[in-house]
Amino acid sequence: MAIWMEKKVDRILSGRVRAGTLTKELLPELEPGSIAVLQHSNLDVTTAESLVLAGVQAVVNAAEFITGQFPAGGARVLLEADIPLFEIDPHHYSWVEDGVVAYIDGRFFRTGQWGIPCRRFNLDAYKKAYDHSHSHYADVFRAFANNTLSFAVAEKEWLTRPLPRIPLRTPLEGRHVLVVIRGPHHMVDLHALKPYITAVKPVLIGVDGGADALIHCGYSPDIIVGDMDSVSQSALLSGAEIVVHSYTSGHAPGLARMHELGLPSKLWMCHGTSEDAALLLADEHGAERIIAVGTHTGVLDFLEKGRPGMGSSLLVRIKLGGKLIDAKGYGFLSSAEPVWGSQL
Repeated sequence: MAIWMEKKVDRILSGRVRAGTLTKELLPELEPGSIAVLQHSNLDVTTAESLVLAGVQAVVNAAEFITGQFPAGGARVLLEADIPLFEIDPHHYSWVEDGVVAYIDGRFFRTGQWGIPCRRFNLDAYKKAYDHSHSHYADVFRAFANNTLSFAVAEKEWLTRPLPRIPLRTPLEGRHVLVVIRGPHHMVDLHALKPYITAVKPVLIGVDGGADALIHCGYSPDIIVGDMDSVSQSALLSGAEIVVHSYTSGHAPGLARMHELGLPSKLWMCHGTSEDAALLLADEHGAERIIAVGTHTGVLDFLEKGRPGMGSSLLVRIKLGGKLIDAKGYGFLSSAEPVWGSQL
């Protein structure tokens, strides 16, 4: 139930269009000053932070930034960064030409030969949709909890058995391992962990786009784990050891990209998300401590990713227990004095 706003922008915006139906594939293609065109209902915080970091001039969405189904927070992140937001009808997305220079005057998004009607989405509109989403949040939470528990019951058996180790050139036994996931506020937390990284020198594992976050902060990932769908080619070519997440069905989505790039990789077969796979990889290969950045831990984190439950992630956290130290939100504890070394 996004609210359409008719107020014109203060000036005509112009920039090169970068369009993509899959936002995670579009993000590496963005450049400062571009106009990002998405098809992304209920924009999530992580994607919004990446759009801000990319320096986009405006975001046009052929979907609702927030539908009112649940309190998605991505649009607010963009609005608070003073990035203008516009919505267009979904059927107009096919009119958008990637790479052309487009203009926005608040009523029309002019791209190529088309003048597409658009409407401004502002903070007042966001607040109305956000408040509406809270009116039935209890029902959403109840359904999420039921899904989580039912999947956890169905999947618990696979975690009772040790997973077979795979040969890694990077030793993990007895070491600290920092796992970076492209999740809410992951860059803030990663910056805050710089003293720990400098002092302890943990093994650095990037989960898909988490590898790019490490590189952006000046680090070189030791291992990249995932489906390889949201990690840049430059990160894959950085020399990191590549571990493709293979599902228990045998399907390994990232393998085709590795073959295309001619890069050696190893398969790691397990249930759950790539985030779960990376944590289990570190655990099964003998890591002493696993520090996680950008994890998805709550209802909104998973709903924004389009997942109706978190059964596997809940089980993984239970299995790892005190070995797992979740650094999510650490960057906001600016007054905290970290304790490094063996006491961590």
